[in-house]
Amino acid sequence: MRSLTRCAIVALVLVAASTAQANVTIEVLDPAEGKYLVTYEVAATKAHSTEFSFPRGGLPSRDKLLEVVSVTEKNTDQEFEHDILPYKGETGAVVEGRYVIKAKFTDPIPEGGKHVLEYKMILYNKARCFVDRDGRWMFKYDTSCDAFFVLPEGQAIVYANHPVLVYQKAGRTVLQQKADPRKRGQDTVRKLIFKTHAAKE
Repeated sequence: MRSLTRCAIVALVLVAASTAQANVTIEVLDPAEGKYLVTYEVAATKAHSTEFSFPRGGLPSRDKLLEVVSVTEKNTDQEFEHDILPYKGETGAVVEGRYVIKAKFTDPIPEGGKHVLEYKMILYNKARCFVDRDGRWMFKYDTSCDAFFVLPEGQAIVYANHPVLVYQKAGRTVLQQKADPRKRGQDTVRKLIFKTHAAKE
């Protein structure tokens, strides 16, 4: 196991409060910059609402302001305008490095209808996403959702401490880890280890 660990990318997934019916897809873009792409799919169902703020606890982007690539209604491909707002904690004070994205709907959600929203964002967290001195990519992310990890090209999984479904999608390898419905909202560490050619032997 030691030799595998020395040749690895490590991804830690910590479960925290979010939206119960969301999925998240994560792809590391540049660990040297702490840069990774996060895509959430979440249903907005409140009738007559003209906006939707996500997520409840804010998104962490501590080194730079997060970048919103798009907020889209998946069934219609309609792209919505949006605002990036500072996240405010239980006391109402702004929490540094955490943000909420508010989508603005063109028309109110009809009675009994819903919008399936895709939030696509780039986050910057060098404490959570970096290259260690042995050349491994290290990654941590907090979510209570089902998680999908897009593997970097040319790399493969060598260890997971929770069940993982591995499949190909659009020519990329994807790892799926389902959230335990009995433990939603509870902190659970899910650990993935991947091979990387940059790691020292």
